[in-house]
Amino acid sequence: MLNVPERALIIKRKKFYELKSGIEGIEALMAFDSPFGESEEFVVYGPYFDLESLNAVADFLVKIGLEYWDDFFDLKEDRPGWCSLVVGPAEGEAGE
Repeated sequence: MLNVPERALIIKRKKFYELKSGIEGIEALMAFDSPFGESEEFVVYGPYFDLESLNAVADFLVKIGLEYWDDFFDLKEDRPGWCSLVVGPAEGEAGE
């Protein structure tokens, strides 16, 4: 399980690392050199996106070959500080 910040991108790790240009491109686009968090299944970037930046990175991921929803999705909703969200693989989906 992996904690997820507000306004984040959750990307399937295997697919993301298959596209080396994805790593270099997203880091250049967002001007940082590491994700918020990483597990065996997911890479999470955030929480420092405004919606325009989040949409730009999502568009970039589609451009390099990731499919929205099948390979990644965005979490745009704010939440109160007393609530945290975690992401993990659905039952039967580990290793996808």
